[in-house]
Amino acid sequence: MRSALILGVVLGALAASAQHGVAAELADLEVHGLAVTDQGSVIYQVANRGEGGTERPFVVDVYVDGVRRDSITHGPLPGLTLQTAQSGLARLPRCKTGTVRLVLDPQNGVRESSKANNERVAQLASACAPSTR
Repeated sequence: MRSALILGVVLGALAASAQHGVAAELADLEVHGLAVTDQGSVIYQVANRGEGGTERPFVVDVYVDGVRRDSITHGPLPGLTLQTAQSGLARLPRCKTGTVRLVLDPQNGVRESSKANNERVAQLASACAPSTR
């Protein structure tokens, strides 16, 4: 009986180790940064925290105050890398605060170790002073 229990513990540990090894080789998309430019455009960084690449393009949906304003297609993202993107359509009016929500890979086309970090919501404010650039 004791040897069966030990065998069960060993097999469980091996299965967990194998799963961890597979998860470590997958992509893991995450919103790394989210802000508004001086002109009011939403700008963000998407990171792949996983060791594996996304292997295919993926989309990021950008919402402002609950309305989808843009869908941005990113090319394949290698493991442990970062991309910055700026929306030409998702904007906050000058001197206004809005709720910005990003959803990474809304079609679930990328195999990832975790989908739990594929969304971020933030209250952002646009600049009030005209840009001097």
